[in-house]
Amino acid sequence: MSTTLLNISHVADRPMRHVNRLAVAALAVICAVAAAPASATVFNLGPLNINDNIQKSHALNTVVKKTTLFSDEYDFSVLAPANLIDSDAHNFNSHANQNILGLHLDLKDGVVSIATSGFGTGGANDDVHIPTTAVLPGHHYSLFVTGSIPKGDSAAYDVNLITSGVPELSTWAMMIIGFGGVSLQMRRRNSFSPSAATA
Repeated sequence: MSTTLLNISHVADRPMRHVNRLAVAALAVICAVAAAPASATVFNLGPLNINDNIQKSHALNTVVKKTTLFSDEYDFSVLAPANLIDSDAHNFNSHANQNILGLHLDLKDGVVSIATSGFGTGGANDDVHIPTTAVLPGHHYSLFVTGSIPKGDSAAYDVNLITSGVPELSTWAMMIIGFGGVSLQMRRRNSFSPSAATA
């Protein structure tokens, strides 16, 4: 009889363990949502061509009741090998209650960070830049814009991406051969001049 009671209590204990696991999972989800930034917008810029100039503005118009972090993501790819020659974000501190502290850019190839900017100071017309970075077709790039909005403020910024073409190897080879030919020709002219003057 004791064996039967033990088996019944063991079976009755299983649903409680399941409920406990669900409670822990629900608590983890609530904590993750509470820790999420106020703005986590994803913008899909699509594939970029050579010599594209993309400018996107984002206004965070809601006045925040406490210092609030934001993280926006700009996803793109490129159609041909290119350089991002100008990747910057401009912080519009146009009036007293509009500000972003610590404005920052991070360019990722998939999950790997390949370029990053310094941190903005929150001053008037604050800009942050990423150095010129090579990007290749077949890769998925994400530009993350992060910062914090002080209590009682709203914020606005714009992002600028400019791509420039990268010369192919055959172009470089032709250019080097051309410079070599010009320098040979100049050297021949200089070598004939002294002998002609002595004759």
